[in-house]
This record gives sequence, structure tokens and C-alpha cells, in this order.
Amino acid sequence: MGLFLYLNADLVPFMARFITHFCAPTFFFLSGTSIAISTARKLQKGVSQRKVSLHLVKRAVVLVLLMVFIEGNAFGLSPLYFGVLGCFAACFIIFSVFRRLLWQAILGVSVAILLLHQILDLSFLPNEGFWLLVKLYLHVPSYGYYPFQVLYPIIPWIGVMGLGWCFGVYLNHLDNERIRKLSKPIALMGVVSLVAFVVIRWLNGYGNLVSRQGNTIQAWLAVSK
Repeated sequence: MGLFLYLNADLVPFMARFITHFCAPTFFFLSGTSIAISTARKLQKGVSQRKVSLHLVKRAVVLVLLMVFIEGNAFGLSPLYFGVLGCFAACFIIFSVFRRLLWQAILGVSVAILLLHQILDLSFLPNEGFWLLVKLYLHVPSYGYYPFQVLYPIIPWIGVMGLGWCFGVYLNHLDNERIRKLSKPIALMGVVSLVAFVVIRWLNGYGNLVSRQGNTIQAWLAVSK
């Protein structure tokens, strides 16, 4: 049955779930952008680098508290469930230090993470103790090791935030008029990204953390964040 011709009663809830795949990457990217912009403004006002880093750590602590007392309970999971809030917290702490690097270095590391993290293999680490936690929280999501339930491992998402940071650094060097002119290039980049998505899913090889199983719309859109 051809793509987009197979519609059933499950399509609407499926699409409602699929749209969240746009939300998380956007949130991480824009968080990096906002950190870059707010950091630049704070430094211009004479705020010390130490206080800027401390502010990020404080934000991370708040997110950890929300993760422990609200997020896990809301989904009937462990209080140590490491979802989007936990990953944000970890990325904020990392960026309290990572942001001090040259933006070119952050860009290079971020691009490398996004393009290559799929081939990172941590299977050589034992599935127990400290090394199991390293695998879970850095790269290998799993619900199978209660109470350490990880959905958002750090490595891919710190790359998304890093790209957002570099975009924020770029915006800091533009005036309002030049920023307004970015709307068309950004829209074009969005179109190119969607085309790339279709091509990658059609090839069904590298870049697909979840392989396409068939040609229904659900099969094409059953992807991993």
C-alpha cells in the first residue's frame, strides 16, 4: 500500500505524538541560543564569568528538583527518570564550562556529535555499576535498569544545544535589521532539512536510529528523537 494512502484510526494520535519530535530538538537548540544571548548581555553589564556559570548551575538544580519530584511521577516512572528535564540540567551544567571555549571549537564538536554519535559504540563497557550508568546517561537510552531510566542521553543533545549556542553567538554580532533579514535563509534551511529527512528515510541506512519498516506514513515517521 502506497505512502500516505494508508490512513487508519491510529493516525491522529500517532501524528500528535510525532509532532513532539520537533519540540525537543527545537527546545535544546533555542536553549543554547538563549544562553549565548543572555551570557553576552550579562558580560556587557559587568557580570563576572563565575556568576554567569553559577546561574546556569542554579537553573540545572531547579530542573533536577522538577525531574525528581514531578516529571517521573507524572509518567509513573522512577524519581530518577532521566527525561528532557534531566538532560537539560546536565547540558546546562556542561555549558557552564563548555561556553568558555571558542565558538569555532563548540561548533566543530557539536557538528561531530550530531553526525557521528550513531557510530559511537559503548558496548565494551560492562552492564553493571558505574560503567552502566556512564552508558545510560551518555549514549544508550533504556528503561530496563530501574531506577535508572534514561530516555534522553546527554551526548546527542549537548550537540544540539551547542549548535544553538553558535547561532546565538552569530546573532550577537548582528543588528536588528540584519536579524530580520534572516527569516528567508532560516525558512530555506527548514525546507532543506525536510528534504534531507525524506532522503535519509528513503535510503533507510545511516542516520536512521529506527529503521523504516514499510511504506505507510507511520513507518516513515516512526523515528527516534
